This record gives sequence, structure tokens and C-alpha cells, in this order.
Amino acid sequence: MPERDSHHRPDGRRIETEIRTSATPEAAWQAWTDPAEISRWFTDDARGEAKPGGVLVWTFRGFGEIPYPVAVADAPHHLVLAGEIPGRGPFALEILIRRSGGETVVRLVNSGFLEGAEWDDEYEGVQSGWEGSLALLKHYLERHPDQPRRAALIVRPAAVGAKELYRHFSEGEALAGWLTSAGGLGEVGASASLTLHEGAKLTGRVIAATGREKVVTWEEEDGSVLELKGFGAAGRRMVGVRITTWGADPGRLDRLQRLLTPAVERLATQFPPVATTTGG
Repeated sequence: MPERDSHHRPDGRRIETEIRTSATPEAAWQAWTDPAEISRWFTDDARGEAKPGGVLVWTFRGFGEIPYPVAVADAPHHLVLAGEIPGRGPFALEILIRRSGGETVVRLVNSGFLEGAEWDDEYEGVQSGWEGSLALLKHYLERHPDQPRRAALIVRPAAVGAKELYRHFSEGEALAGWLTSAGGLGEVGASASLTLHEGAKLTGRVIAATGREKVVTWEEEDGSVLELKGFGAAGRRMVGVRITTWGADPGRLDRLQRLLTPAVERLATQFPPVATTTGG
């Protein structure tokens, strides 16, 4: 399929990443455009209708609502969400869906990022986030279609750079300082076999390794997903994990939160304390 009309893409840096999935183009389209579907793999809630002139509103618990005006909605192949951020200029989020080699290709193009070294961390962080999110989409479409989703983000502030944090998500010795008593995490497609400090087992597969974050499936927990994450928020670096579960067991997420909260607290203590200021 030829490249779709890209006149909606503003100037500036752009992110381009894609997945290949056995799901149909129609299923991939619904996953992006149906508010109930997108909440089964990405957002905490959503509303709106994917039609030109409409607005899709995505809600992320703890971060608020993000409205996305719909510029193009050509089902099931081409979705463009485009608008302008005050003081930052225009942006566009483009989803292109096609069949190739018996698979469905879902390509994401996010345009309008500001140039300059002072914006590198933001740009690289969003790129990492999209790579991890598309891996989660593929996993949902192929393993958990139509199943209810529950997710929890467990983070703590820590003064650490992205490169050093990624080492703590990958190397066996660094992982042992907070998460595991045995095992490491390789690159995309690598098998995972971890023993957590609390004795639980995690076997699965690395489905994203972005250079900043790792995403791994958890077969003992019915194909749940564990994301090892770091990002900036309110001028601070946050480190931790996000757990995503699917299915009818409402207690699984609570149990995994109890299991992993001490690990996140250990992770934060691996780095210098976050400086605080007080009045006086």
C-alpha cells in the first residue's frame, strides 16, 4: 500500500515505529478507535467518536484527560489525530494499518516534536513509551482480545539518568539489587526466567526493549505484562513498574501490586535521594 497523504504531519522531529500482528486490520482499527477497546490495552478510560471533526478523549489515571481532535478516520486503514499544544505548536498522531505478508502492520507516526538538545529527553521518552505501548497492543490483540483489563502504575522518585536506569532493568547483577534473586532480561524476543526476591517466578518473553524501558510477559500470571519504567513528571524522574492484567480475576492485580511495591521501593533506594526544598 502506498504511503498515505502525510500533509497533516507538522514540522519538527517525528517518531515512527510499527508492529506486525496476526490480528485483522479491523481488530487493530477498533483497538485504536473504539473507546471501550483502547481502554483494554492503553488508556484507563476513553470517550468520543473517531470521525473527522470529532474528538477522542483519553484518560490516564494520575495524569488527567488528553483530548485528540480527529482529522482523518478512514477505516480500517488511516487515523490522524491532530491539534496544537499552546506554546508548543501543532502535533499529529497518525496510525496506518495495512496487510503485508499475511500479517497486519500497524505503523505509528507521531509528529511535531521540538528540535534542540533541551527537548531530547522528552522526545526519547515518548519514543520509548510508544514502542512499549505498541508491544502491549500486539500482546492484547493476540492473547487477550475483548478481555477486561486492569492496570496499576507503581513508581517512586529517584535521581537517575535513563541509561543507568536501563541497566537496572537489564543486567542480572543490577536487577538483583531490587527485583530478582536470579535471572536477567535480554532484548526483544528473548526468553525471560526470573525468580523474584519474594520467591515468585516470572517466565515469559521480552516484548519491548527500548533502551529506556523493558516490557516482559508473565506466563505464571495468565499472560499478564510487567513494564519496567522510568519517566519525567513534574520536574522529577520517576522509576518503577506498571502491571497489566486481563481476565475475570479481580484479585490478581491487587496481589501483584502487593508483591511488587517493595521491589519498586528497593529500586528507588539504589540511587541518590531526590533533593527537596523547604521554605524558611
